[in-house]
Amino acid sequence: MKKLIPVCITTLLFIAGTLICFVNKDNFIMYYGIRSYRTISSLLIGCSSVGMVGTLSIGAMAMVKNRQRLNEIVINQQALEEKQRALEEKSAGLSIKREIDPDYIVKCLKEQKAVWNGLGSDLDECIGQFDQMNEYQARFSKLLKDNEAKTLSDTEDVLEQVEQYMCKNARNVINFMNVADDDAFEQIKERLNTCRQENQNLLNQTRDFIYAMADFLNDQGGKADTRLLESYKDTLLSTIHKDSVL
Repeated sequence: MKKLIPVCITTLLFIAGTLICFVNKDNFIMYYGIRSYRTISSLLIGCSSVGMVGTLSIGAMAMVKNRQRLNEIVINQQALEEKQRALEEKSAGLSIKREIDPDYIVKCLKEQKAVWNGLGSDLDECIGQFDQMNEYQARFSKLLKDNEAKTLSDTEDVLEQVEQYMCKNARNVINFMNVADDDAFEQIKERLNTCRQENQNLLNQTRDFIYAMADFLNDQGGKADTRLLESYKDTLLSTIHKDSVL
């Protein structure tokens, strides 16, 4: 860009000289002769042409460089945002201020297997419970879809609340494992057992709730009674709304 300014100025001066030469053609020929006029006008035209080509070339190169620089800035900004997002997700994976990602909980449980070798089977059971919840959610969603029960789609939120409660139970154990000393093995095992028992109880209630929903859908058009379904739903919600004992 710095080179472009003096080239532009020089080119404009040559163009101005060419115009002046053409405008004063008769006077120039009268005083200096036709040969001098042709020589000087040709020189001015040639310099003006070279100047315009140079200006366009430098301008084009400047535009290419600016576009490359802009692309680099955009790429660097995107990389910085991705890095920041990754750091936020990593630091906030167990945050109490937002919804917990079950996949992140499973990832943490798998990582703890490498730290606490004697708890591999216990941790595998916890991981398996989240796999079971995924299966229940898939079955429940298919049940509602196949029966076109759009008016009952809000009941899927019950299973999501159950899953979040299971995540919180597991998070409490994971946090304790992250700070525990080697001599806290028995304490960790006890907390894991409590977590597994609570989450298994929730899974059993979730299974019963799905069965109740299936019975309700089968009885529609007959003597369908929502009281049993609401009973299972209330039992689930009352369980997950109480404070964790971990």
